[in-house]
Amino acid sequence: MAVIQQFRTAVRGFNRQDVQDYIEQVTAIHKQELAEYQKKLDRAEDRIAELEEAVNGINAVADETSKTRAALDSSTQMVNHLRGEISQADAKLNVAKKEIERLQAQIAALEPMATSYQEIKDHAASVELEAHQKAQLAVSDAKAEAEHIRAETRKWMRRVMEEYGELRGGLVEMARQLQALANMTQKVEALDEAAKQLREQGGVK
Repeated sequence: MAVIQQFRTAVRGFNRQDVQDYIEQVTAIHKQELAEYQKKLDRAEDRIAELEEAVNGINAVADETSKTRAALDSSTQMVNHLRGEISQADAKLNVAKKEIERLQAQIAALEPMATSYQEIKDHAASVELEAHQKAQLAVSDAKAEAEHIRAETRKWMRRVMEEYGELRGGLVEMARQLQALANMTQKVEALDEAAKQLREQGGVK
């Protein structure tokens, strides 16, 4: 801001006070302008800092956008892959539904047979239980009969052993008597031989 000042004249030049006042006024104006310029500079620096921060933010967003785009591409590929799998699963599901319908039809046709089979199974179970009970009774009877036979066999063995003891004792006695008889026969034969010799020696017939 230009300042136009009219100086009063004085001896040997301008008025000293007027010049000094002018200098102070100009200095004040320059200080004010300098302060305003400093404020503008500070605001400009703040704006630059904001812009730099914004640029950094934009760069970060760009990096994040790049990463997001890559992740999106990967996700898109995964989605396409999953769609293919879903399509295959749908085809398998349709096949399974048809198979279920076929099996349900077979089950409906087999239900009457299943009822008859259950009745037969119940009857067979009853027969099996009765047969098992009879078998257990037969086994019990057989065990009792076997025990009776073992007891009778033991009694018979005891009688046989007793009779065998008696018979053996008799045979031993008989053998003793036969031995005594054999000894006596030998003695008789010896006497007959002696008598024969005596007759021959004495002429006795």
